[in-house]
Amino acid sequence: LPMAALSCQVKVMASLAVLAAPVAAETLTLLAPVAENVAALPSLTAATETSRRINVALDELDTSQLFAIACDDDNLEDAFRSVEILSDGPAYLSLIVTTGGYCTGAAHPWGSVQIVNFDLASGKETSLTEYLPVGWSNDGRMTVPLFDFYLANLDRNDLSEDCLDSLSSVGQEGSLWFALGIDAASHRLVLLPDGLPYVASGCE
Repeated sequence: LPMAALSCQVKVMASLAVLAAPVAAETLTLLAPVAENVAALPSLTAATETSRRINVALDELDTSQLFAIACDDDNLEDAFRSVEILSDGPAYLSLIVTTGGYCTGAAHPWGSVQIVNFDLASGKETSLTEYLPVGWSNDGRMTVPLFDFYLANLDRNDLSEDCLDSLSSVGQEGSLWFALGIDAASHRLVLLPDGLPYVASGCE
């Protein structure tokens, strides 16, 4: 499945430490794939209200994503979803969910990368923006300081010069969105840009 729309979305490990209490990680149930190339979302196994709340939210996300990647007709033949578990505790559940597909009659395939975070104390979804310095986020858009920080930590070998130029142009305009996740192994934030126009996303 062509996933060119994702090729400019390169995550970086930000050198902003996220400290967490030393408690046990959550136990996740990894389910069988929904279809070929379509991974299932995990669920929490603990019999707690917090786990129930998170599982309800994951079920709702699953339903909406499957509806989208099946092109509204239950056909998953050209659909794609992968799930990367960044953290399953102690403080957060953090997932990178990549989806995509091709709908008949569309001009091109589509793809999306989403980071989903849940606070394991409250069960609520969170953006993790509270870990950024004041002024680095503008309602989910990258500010210039955050974008400069992103570029400074980016492995430029991962991208072509054209893609770097596209990122720089959109980023300096302040029109680039972003998502944060947390990597439990390093206790660092993962920063993922979003919002490039399709014409600039095919950087291969």
